[in-house]
Amino acid sequence: MIFLRRNILFPCKGRARQILSIVVILVLVGWSQFSNSESMNLDFLILDLKEWVGAELNVSSGAIKVPPLDARTRVGYCDAPLFDFPFANRKTIRARCKSPQWQLFFRISVGNLDSVVIAKKNILAGEIFTELNVAYGSARRSIRGAILDIESVLGKEARSDINVADVILKTKVAETVVVHKLKQTVPEGGLLGPENTVSFRMNVSNAPPNAFRGPLDLVDKKARQRLHVNKILLNSDILVYSQVVVVSKNISAGTLLDSSMLTLKKIDSSKVVRDQITNIEGLEKRETTRALKAGEPLRLSDTQTALLIKKGDTVVISIGKKGKLMVSASMTALENGRFGQQIKVRNNDSGKVVRGIVSGKNAVEGI
Repeated sequence: MIFLRRNILFPCKGRARQILSIVVILVLVGWSQFSNSESMNLDFLILDLKEWVGAELNVSSGAIKVPPLDARTRVGYCDAPLFDFPFANRKTIRARCKSPQWQLFFRISVGNLDSVVIAKKNILAGEIFTELNVAYGSARRSIRGAILDIESVLGKEARSDINVADVILKTKVAETVVVHKLKQTVPEGGLLGPENTVSFRMNVSNAPPNAFRGPLDLVDKKARQRLHVNKILLNSDILVYSQVVVVSKNISAGTLLDSSMLTLKKIDSSKVVRDQITNIEGLEKRETTRALKAGEPLRLSDTQTALLIKKGDTVVISIGKKGKLMVSASMTALENGRFGQQIKVRNNDSGKVVRGIVSGKNAVEGI
């Protein structure tokens, strides 16, 4: 049975019914003409993604490479897609849409460019390099002497003025490092800060290679174990926390995730793995691939796009845009479908088979 949403009311009489019938028929007949619309949606999405990544990494969008997705992946129309880096390596981009709800993950590479350290703001000569004034960016591989590892400059000072967005060169970095020595013994879990440490400079060649170089007064840091007086602090001595997503109750494999069963928790940064999920938003259309216990951190490999439609299910397929004319019909799914996948559905009255993108539980958007 065909029906309309929004401001279209039934029943219609006389000429109005005839006009409405013609509109519905034209929409259904023309459905196949929209078979390429999903590829256009993907093209526009990738253009937006490249612009966003270019701004985030300070590179030209033309240098950003996006490998092709699985041929079965289809993308619905989205007025305002959202992008973020879900993992620390910044090699994966998550694209999300709030209406209709969907999300996709893209692996990217930046052609002919290196990841380098750049200035986040103007840095004056003698100023100490910290995470507040330097960050990772991208630059041509032909730049000689560019600093590639941000850890190698933290705690050191600038030899001369550096402008915002400039690449940090080795010649701009003084070969000294700030280290911290304990003025008193600190118990395991004790706070580390200016009250029980003293900071001083020493030549890089004389400093322990893994000496902690960052400031201790910007965030709370705790001792990983009992630390004795006069000890130079090492990175391994300091307990640093990262916020990750954990499950708040026991859940079984195949469970559709929602915010009520997830929470954020701070854990030891040394225990954070590469695919650790750090943001609850965007997980609503995913399901677990294995059983998880309450308090267990959630990894991307623990989830997959949720199976929302099974072969033989009765589904509602819709075509049109919200707020405008939208036509819907009840059809039968001819294959399983996960969120964002394209599947075949059959009109039981006419026998016609069309394609649509899975948008929710037993819901499909026509393409």
